[in-house]
This record gives sequence, C-alpha cells and structure tokens, in this order.
Amino acid sequence: MRINDFHKILELVKQDILQSDAEYLKLLRVVGNNQRYDFRSQLSIYDSNPEATACAKFDYWRERFNRTVMRGQKGIPILEDYGTYKKVDYIFDIGQTVSRNRDVNEVNLWKFDKEAHQDVLKEMIKNEGYEKSESILENIFSLSRIYGDEKIDSLMNELRIADENRISFAKFVRDSISYAVASRFKADYPIDNELLRENFQRLDSISIMSLGETVSDISGKIIDATIQKSKELDKEVLRGKEAGYNRIKEEIEEVEENVLRRDDQERNENERVLRNGEYGRDNRENQGEYAKQLGGTGGLHERIPESDLRSDEAHLPFRERGAEALRDVGRPIQGEETDRTPDGYSETGDRVYENRKTETDGSLEDRGREQSAVWGDDFSTERDDHQGNRGNLKENTEIEIREADKASFSLPENSYGQMRLTIPLNQKDIDTILINGGNHDGGRLPIIAEFSKVKRNEELGEYLQDTFRRGNGFYIGEREVSSWYSDKGIHLTYGTSAREDNTQILSWSDAASRINGLLNSGEFATNVELSEAYDYERDRISESLWYLYHDLSEEGKAQGYFDFIERGGGFPEETKRLSEALKNPEYLKDTIKEYSRFLAGYKENRGVLRFHYHKVDSLYQRLQELELTRKEYSTNLTELPKVKPFITDDEVLATLSRGSGIDKGKERITKFFKENHTLQEKANFLKDEYGIGGSSHAVSGAMGSDEWHDAKGLKLQKKDCSDVFLTWSSVAKHIDELLSKNLYEEKKIESKAEIEEAKAPQYYSKDDPENLMTDEMLERIPELYAQEDVPLADKEVHAAYIIPFRSNWTWYMTEYDRESGDAFGLVLGIEPEWGYFNLEELKELNAQRLILEDFPKTFRELKDTELIKQMDEQELQSVFNGELSFEEEIELDVSEKIEERVPVTPIQGTLFDYLKEREEVELNEKAESHAGEFAVKEGDTVYFNYEEYRVREISKNQITGRNDLLLDPSRTGNHQISIVDVEDNEDLLKQISLERPAFIIGDEVRYKDKDYTITRFDDMGNNLKTVTVKDNTEYLGGMITGSDVIPYRLESDLDRLFENLTYTKHEKTIEGVEVKKTEAHNFKITEETLPEKLSPSERLNNNFEAISMLNRIERGERDLDINAQEALSKYVGWGGLADIFYESKEGQ
Repeated sequence: MRINDFHKILELVKQDILQSDAEYLKLLRVVGNNQRYDFRSQLSIYDSNPEATACAKFDYWRERFNRTVMRGQKGIPILEDYGTYKKVDYIFDIGQTVSRNRDVNEVNLWKFDKEAHQDVLKEMIKNEGYEKSESILENIFSLSRIYGDEKIDSLMNELRIADENRISFAKFVRDSISYAVASRFKADYPIDNELLRENFQRLDSISIMSLGETVSDISGKIIDATIQKSKELDKEVLRGKEAGYNRIKEEIEEVEENVLRRDDQERNENERVLRNGEYGRDNRENQGEYAKQLGGTGGLHERIPESDLRSDEAHLPFRERGAEALRDVGRPIQGEETDRTPDGYSETGDRVYENRKTETDGSLEDRGREQSAVWGDDFSTERDDHQGNRGNLKENTEIEIREADKASFSLPENSYGQMRLTIPLNQKDIDTILINGGNHDGGRLPIIAEFSKVKRNEELGEYLQDTFRRGNGFYIGEREVSSWYSDKGIHLTYGTSAREDNTQILSWSDAASRINGLLNSGEFATNVELSEAYDYERDRISESLWYLYHDLSEEGKAQGYFDFIERGGGFPEETKRLSEALKNPEYLKDTIKEYSRFLAGYKENRGVLRFHYHKVDSLYQRLQELELTRKEYSTNLTELPKVKPFITDDEVLATLSRGSGIDKGKERITKFFKENHTLQEKANFLKDEYGIGGSSHAVSGAMGSDEWHDAKGLKLQKKDCSDVFLTWSSVAKHIDELLSKNLYEEKKIESKAEIEEAKAPQYYSKDDPENLMTDEMLERIPELYAQEDVPLADKEVHAAYIIPFRSNWTWYMTEYDRESGDAFGLVLGIEPEWGYFNLEELKELNAQRLILEDFPKTFRELKDTELIKQMDEQELQSVFNGELSFEEEIELDVSEKIEERVPVTPIQGTLFDYLKEREEVELNEKAESHAGEFAVKEGDTVYFNYEEYRVREISKNQITGRNDLLLDPSRTGNHQISIVDVEDNEDLLKQISLERPAFIIGDEVRYKDKDYTITRFDDMGNNLKTVTVKDNTEYLGGMITGSDVIPYRLESDLDRLFENLTYTKHEKTIEGVEVKKTEAHNFKITEETLPEKLSPSERLNNNFEAISMLNRIERGERDLDINAQEALSKYVGWGGLADIFYESKEGQ
C-alpha cells in the first residue's frame, strides 16, 4: 500500500467516525486497548480490527512467541517512520495467530485486577500529592487530570475554544481519556451523553486528529505508568522475600531436607518445592507476609506476568511518549486555578514570540522567560541549577558565570552595545545539548562508535560539524535552552533563539573534547547504547557493502569479487549474516583484502559496477576502521534523564521566511507589506495568500515535522515537541520584523540568481542510463527543499526515471538527499502528484534514466515534449496550480500526437520514430511476409496485461532476430505504447489475448454496493494475484478518493467479486439486446455415469480423471466450468475396484 493510499483511507475512517458519537466511543476503546501505538495507527486498527488487543508484526510473532499468522488473515496497515524514509507496514492481532508447533505458546497479557491494582492507582495519585478515592472510576478521572490538564489546555488553545465553552470541552476531553483508560482496565466508565454530543458536533477531520493524539498520548501514559508501577511493586515484594530469607531459613532447610531425598538427576524443576507451594513466588501466604513489611500492600501482587506485550520495552514497536514533568503539583484537583487567564492557559496561543504575560482581574504577574532574564519565582522552595530568586540576582549571576567558566565556550564582545545581561550556560546544560541534540540518524550510537576510535579532537570536531544539523530547543529544569549548529560551532543560549552571533559559541573541537569527557565518566549514554554502538556501525557497513556487491556488473562478477560472501535470504538475512561474520577478525581481514582488490580493479575499469553512486573510498576507510582497537566505555546508567524538546524561534522564523509556497507568493507579500496597511489587513491578506494546505519536513527539515495553515492560522509540528500555533496577526508581525531586517527577500533574490545561472544549456551525459545517479548529476542536483521557493513550473528537473516495458509510471526528480537516497519531484502514476521516492527502490525495479530528453530542464520546457504524453489539461492545471497549459489541441489519439510532434533534433525524437527511421527500408520489404505469419494483423484489437491495444505494426527485430509487435493503447489515460517480443504465432498467443478478458483496466465495476474503477492488476507469485480498484466517490470536494487492493487466485473469482458495469453496457450497445446473466443451477448427474452402469475399469479411469481435474483446479490451472463439473461428478470411490487386478475375473 502506498503512503498516499494510507492517508486517504484514514480520511475516510475519520469521516465515518464523525458521523456518530457511538463510533467515537468505539474508537476510544481501541485507543485504550492498543495504547502502545500512535493515534494514526489506532485509527487503522479501528478500521481493520476494532477488537484487537495485542498487535505485532509477522516476524515478531514468529521469532518472539513461536506463533505465526493464520492463513487468509488480513494485516492491519500502519505507517512506520524509519528516520530517513517512511513506509506502510502491517501488524496482526494475537487473535489472528496460531502456534507454529501446536504447543500452547500462551501469551499472557497484563490485566488490571480491580482488587489488587486499586492500590496501585491510589499510590500513583498519592505520589503526585493529590487525594485518592475508594472508587476506581474516580481515581481514573483524577489521573486524567494529573497527567493531562496541561496538554488539554494546549489543545484548547490550539483549537481556539471560546472562553464560555472551555470548561465543557475540558470535561469532554477528560471523560474521553478516562473512558479509554477504563476500557483497558475492563471498567465501565459512565459518559455524559449530552456533554458528548454537544462537544462532538464541533469536531471536523482536522480537529479530531488533534483531539485523538492528545487523548491517545495521555491515556497511554496513564496505562503505561500503571503497568510499570505494578511491576515495580511486584519487584519490591520479591526483594522483601529475599530480605526475609534468613528469618525463614529453618523452614526452607526443612523443605529441602524432604526434597533432597529424591534423585537429583531424575527429577525436573517442576517436581520440586514449587509443586508443593511451600516456597516460591506463587506462595500467596508468604507473599502476603512479606508485603506487610513494605507497608501493607495487601494482595497487590498475585503474580508477575511471564509475557507482557504492552509493557515490555523490547516488545511491540510504539510511538515514544515523552514524559513531561508536572508543574505546580500543589494545585487543587477540583475547580479552576485562580491565577489562570480567562483562556485557561498561562501563556497565550501566540506564545512563540510574545512576551509571556498573563492578565487576570487587573493584576499582572511576570512569567517571562526571555533570553536575558533570571527567574525570580519558582514553584518550590528548594531550588537547583542556581536559579535563585529576586533577592539574590547578582549573587546567582556571578555563581553561574563562574560555573560557566569551567566549560569550553566563547562569549562574543558586546560590539553592538546591548545593555542586556547575557548569562552563559552552565556545564550541565551544555552537556544536555551535546547528549540530546544533533537531529541525526541513530541518535548517540554513531557518535559513540566514532569516538571509540580515539581520533584527534580536530578530526572528531569535523565529524560533529558534518553530523549535527540545524538546531534544537530543550526544557532543562524550568528554563528554555536553545542551540544552533553552524560552521563556527554550537550557538547556545537561554531562551528560544540562538542563531545570532551574539550568543555563547562552543567550538566543534571543544564540543568533541567535552563529549570525550562525558563518555569517559559514563554520563553520555546508557549501558545498552554503549554495548550496541559497535554493532550499529558494523550493521551500517554491512548494508553499504551489500548494496555494492549486488551492483556488480557481469564483468565484475566474472572477476569473482566478494564471491566468498554467503548469499541467500534477501537483504535482511544477508546483511545480518554479514554483520555477524565481520565480528571474526580473520573474516574481517579477508573482507578488507578482497575490497582492496576490488577497489584497485574499479579504479582501472569502472565497468565492474553497474552504478557509480557508491562512496567506494569512504567504505574502504570504514571497513579498515573496524580493525582499530576500540576504547571501551562503561557506565551504570540504565536510562538518561528525559528532556522535553520544543520548536525554537529560529526554526519558526526560518519557516516563515520561505513564504506561502505559491508561485510569486513572496513577491506579493513583500509588495503588500511595504504599502500602508493595518495589521488586521495584513493578516487577512496572508490568510487569503496562504489558503489551506501544508508541507512536510517543514521545521529544520526534520523527519516527522509538518506545517499546516488554514483560516485559523499556521501550525508547526515536530516530533516530541508541542505544536506551535500562530494566528495570522502574529505571522504578519513576524514578517514585518523579517522585512525590517532585510531577511525576508534575501533568499528570494538568491534563488532568482541561481535560476538564471542554471538556465545555461549544459546537459547531462546520456551514457549508461542504468546508472540512476551519475557523478556529474551529484555535483549539480539541489538538496531537498533547495527549490522550495521556486515556482512549480520553473522547478528544474534533473532526471526522469522509467521502468521500460513493465510500467507506464515516470518519476521526475527535482531534489535529492545524498545520504538517504531519497528524491523529491513529480510522480506520474495512477494519479499525478508531488512526492518522495527512493532511488535504491527504483534501482531494484530495474529503472532507467530517460535519455530521449535533455536534462536538466524545467517543467515549462518539458511541457510540450514529455508531460503532454502523460497528462491531460485538467491534470496539468491541477498539479502546477494553473502555471502551465497545453497550447495545442489535447483531444488527440496517441498515434496522432506522435505523428504531429516532429522532433527538432534526432536526440529529442521518440523511440519509435528512431526505430522507424533505422529500419524503414527493411520493414517495407518484409511487411507483407510478417502479416501472414501471425493470427493478428495491423489494426486488430488485442489484449495485453489486462489492457486493450490496437496493433500498429509487426516488424522484424534485426538485432535479436525475433518479431516485435507495436501496440497503441485504446484506453484514454494510458499513454504507454507497448512492445511485445515474440518468436512465432504460438509465442504470440501465449502473451496476448484475442478475446476480451472478463475484466480489464478501466472497467467500472460494482463492488460492495459501490461503484469502483479497476486501475491495476498485479501478479504476486505463488499463484496469487491482486486487483486494485479506485472508489468513484469523491470526498472533500474531490481531494480524496479511496482505493482497495483485493487478492484473488482464479479469473472466476473476479466474477464473484464484481459486477462489470462497463462490459455489460458495451455488450448491450453492440448487440442491441439485454445480456442476461447465467443463472446458477445444480449439476445433474446423468444415468450414464451411475456406478452400476459402468464396469470397474471404467470407474477406475473416471476416478483418476476426477482426481487429476481436482488438482488442476486447486493449482489454478483450470476454472470450474461445466466440463470440470462433469469430470468431478464421475468420482465414485474405491469400493469394489480391486477385482480389476485379477486376470482370472472377466467383465472388468
């Protein structure tokens, strides 16, 4: 399933939920029962299997629990984010699995015990400083407030809930959280139906996502915390047993004395004291006795689950739920806080750049967190990090500066004469940035691996500079700390902006020195990360090596490069096996020696590789570094302190400076803002200019970040960060600020200069089209987002990729990421759309660069040569926002288009023009002889790959000696002319069909009481096929249409699935009569086939024929038609047939 299809399905699911509050409650039960997955995945689970309770991937069930998915079960699609790319994967509920070896293989799920775990809830509430209750439901509601009130306030600000509705909406959200949690705990939480209906009707497809993510996040934290707390108390009980061992030593020795009389070699552990129940964790009497020592936990811990799908960290993949410390824990549970603003939030919705001041009843409380501020008030009487109070500002400032002097950093001189006080970061806060920042793949693992090689600080500093990207913001204690990574070093400051040069700057070499110190002291990473870092590096090298030796050409394979590496099992198995093998020093030495031989051969002859995107020298160095003696680090840390990230002001301003994303949008905005307009007029102008839409990778280019804008304002999202929402008035203020500093137009001017410079006609070489990314392309192709401000029609296309003879899709690449292989551009497939694709995946599909066109060119230049072949006027207008239009007539057949578009140069001619010119004389001479050899002639209608074609030409291929059929597509929208390579008439009839199949691409069908259009057929192997149908019903004004992929085995299966509306109409038009469906009827066994009418030998032959027919039908080689039914009906069993083997008996 494509990512686009996944999102479209979710849109349909949301529409279904919004139709009924009962469906919303059903969704909440799914949220509670599957708390380890994010809300998007929970929506998919709700759609596919709402009764699911424990889901995991196929391989996880097999490897972890020795269970497998039952035949015929349909997976639940989820969207997985792998950092450098996203893909749709599938999970299966435990109810869809069965034991692989017929053992029990029971999976014990954690269950809420209403008696035992009631005390767990009470203790959780008590630990937060609130009053517990004797009612489970009241305790659940209290936890929803403790864990969720801050996020609920943020949600209400984001959704702009009016003041008079905030109390009602907050209660609605808390009830939703409580209902989801209670569903997981098997408790019936009462819902106020009137309150539910009142607030539910306000939701739409966008706001339900914000609400759902909030409810999912908070309820998941409550459930996870409950499970974790119950396990911790279980462990305390066990530790209590161990502590009391001496006190019951005599009882144990007495038991052992009785047990040891048996033969130790002949008994198993189950035959010992555990069976007697006198000792061990199942002894409830002992457990209760030692629980009293821990303060009377009572019957809390009846047992410890052997397997817990929901709570074991190594179990199911789940979205990380960042824990956020509760602030102002002394506030009352009931009633609103007296110092809250009327909107219920201590900071306004436009909080990113506004002064953080709230006003209530004429009083003003300063809660500013500006860059130069030192905090005056705190939430507790005890303080850390030298935050001080209003009475000792000078003293604490001096202490912080003295502490910061111990760190390695530089403070700039006050060249601009600022009067503000700049406080340098203390070492603890700098360390937090170094440990958690960077935005790179793999987190701390690649840094640990690199630093273990004991390189010079300068080298490590250069590595950090190449690795750390953009900036980060973190809440450390009660402070906001920001960082920005530049060529000068790491810019650091308290506050929300660090990009300016007047901040504290930590050089890259000093950063490397400090990370070294943290690693040596065991403060940089956990013990698990330290142990996995070397494996992580070796795994990445194995993957690079795998890609390289799979790209060897036939010439390279003939040289025997890397023949000793074991093949088989595909990418995951081979790379895993290779990574394990590289642990062996001898194997590593042989691999380096072989790579050295390959590298020498490659530099002499580049033809040993099919593609040349590999960094062969870098990979050689990385392989050699595996031999280095590594420095071993150690630590007692099992986890690092959690810090909450946030989106910095730098990131917000950088996002706004890109403009509206519409052609010439920045020019219109700049012109309007330089005129005399009020702030409200500017806000209204921005709202109209931006419209409704969004983009991904919007915040610092980070994976998982998004930008969305609509009539309410502009919202930024980044993984694990609180969303930032700006009203259009706030956006207008910030654009005014950017314009005053000449920062808004700067990028536009540079982009124009780059566009003018790139117009020079310097085209790429067309040699080796199988090489999807050449060295000269790498030198010129822009990075991702580099053309973001360029109008769509003027975006430069650096390559177009096709899959010859297998697909009519085309991928036009405009931007490329050198590290991940991800590209961005226009994808012309089932529907034209802008999106991401991966060159590695295209290479696996045997894609090639299109060489019939010169690149780089803009889409405007490609409009009349390539785009016109694949798009109609409506699609072109839609994709390019009206920037492009076909000037010539577009209602032409494909053959007429090709005849009218005479090439300007031979290079830009079509493939078929080239073939016709090359073989024109020979084809004319042999045209008549070829026409008589085949069952088809020019102009005939044939069917190939479930598409209707017209035979244009039959010709002899002078290179292969075989015959080529050129087929013109008949269906509007199919612009792919096909070439069928055949040897003779028999080979021809195997590949094409002269009769129309029951269903072909483009047919309108009736499926599940709805009208669909068939868009694709695929052969999945093992006699399994799929058909893709597109829903003809449009949603959201045509923006969304649904699709479904349906598996089948026999063509007759399609007759049962679909009613063909297109073919039925066609038959009625041609014949002028109504076509009646064949009525189902029972098969009648004739008298001639009755057993008593046949001899034993005839019955035996009929049995053999029936069994053979049955096997052919099961293998999919035969449909179950009337002839097959007749053959099967003659099977009569084997009774009385033994006589035919006796020669003495007659009449057999």
